[in-house]
Amino acid sequence: MYSISPTGTLPQTVAFPFQGATGSFPHYLIQASSGILYGATYEYGKAAGGTGAEGTIFSIDAGLPPK
Repeated sequence: MYSISPTGTLPQTVAFPFQGATGSFPHYLIQASSGILYGATYEYGKAAGGTGAEGTIFSIDAGLPPK
């Protein structure tokens, strides 16, 4: 996940690396009325038994104003 400046430029660093246990291929991103972003990854992640899972659900507080 990357941050984009108000001018539309990307930073030189990754804000959050989705890979392995955190899941891969994030999508389905929505913003709640609180401003927090919620989404899901398409694959990977970590299942309860320690094996690979079919994606993860995540939330990110990006400091967005409430809607």
